[in-house]
Amino acid sequence: MPSFDIVSDCDLHEAANAVDQANREVSTRFDFKGSGAHFEQKDAEIKLHTETEFQLQQMLDILQTKLAKRGIDIACLDIGDVHTALKQARQTV
Repeated sequence: MPSFDIVSDCDLHEAANAVDQANREVSTRFDFKGSGAHFEQKDAEIKLHTETEFQLQQMLDILQTKLAKRGIDIACLDIGDVHTALKQARQTV
């Protein structure tokens, strides 16, 4: 009788490539010029940094698109709370 082992792994190399592509897109988009918006990845954690909460939502959409194109299931993302302070907003995924 066959047995199935379910493994829930994320290819971190593909995730790093998706983060690099997302950083390139954010750096070239007109609506992010001068905002200092960027992504940081450390192991399986991705941090989004920008000025406003609205831009964070746009960055999250960009990141999800890039991850999906790289074959990473976006349902496995644990999207954290938005933290805002003065003219800085950040979120952890």
